[in-house]
Amino acid sequence: MRVGRLVLRSRRKHVMWLPSGYKAPTMVYLVESIYEGDQNVSQLGGFTTLEEAQACVARLEADSWQNLQINMIPVHERLTDWEWDR
Repeated sequence: MRVGRLVLRSRRKHVMWLPSGYKAPTMVYLVESIYEGDQNVSQLGGFTTLEEAQACVARLEADSWQNLQINMIPVHERLTDWEWDR
C-alpha cells in the first residue's frame, strides 16, 4: 500500500521510503493470442486502457479468433523506478 512516498509492505521491512522523483509505472494492456499446440504467444495489439483492450478482444472474437487474453504490463520511465518496484 502506498501513502505518498511511504510504502507499507508485508515483507521483511514493513516500511520503505521511495526516492524523490519516483514515478509509478504506466500500465499497458496487451491483447495476445495463445496457440495451444506449442504455447506460442503472439501480440495483436497494445492499449493504455483496459476498456479498449476488452473492445479489441470482443471485435477479434466476433471475427472468429480464439484463445485471446489480456496481459497487463507495467512500463517504467527510468531503471531506478523499476528497481524500486521489483
